[in-house]
Amino acid sequence: MITDKVEQSWLGFFFKILKDVSMFNVIIFIISVLSIFYSKYLFCLLMPLYILRIDHLFNILLALVKNYKSLLLTMGFGIIVTYIYASVGFNFFWVDYTYSTNGGDGPDIVML
Repeated sequence: MITDKVEQSWLGFFFKILKDVSMFNVIIFIISVLSIFYSKYLFCLLMPLYILRIDHLFNILLALVKNYKSLLLTMGFGIIVTYIYASVGFNFFWVDYTYSTNGGDGPDIVML
């Protein structure tokens, strides 16, 4: 069952709050009032609560958390490829990455 998966994961804290309906409603109300009067960015704090309540979104979250090592390796590979691309571009096509203030390729070069 989905509740067993939640209690065993790191999201168990939020699930315990969700079990107590009155506490859950108080937390949502406080966050909503603060986001209306204090900062609109506080509305984003409500998103994890909705993800936990919708089974399809929760399954997507579990798929991401379960395979975090392969996702981190993929992100690292992407950073390495981007670094190589930027290095080759800057070293061989440096004119496109710089701007000369004296109209030529002289020493008066300003980085963009």
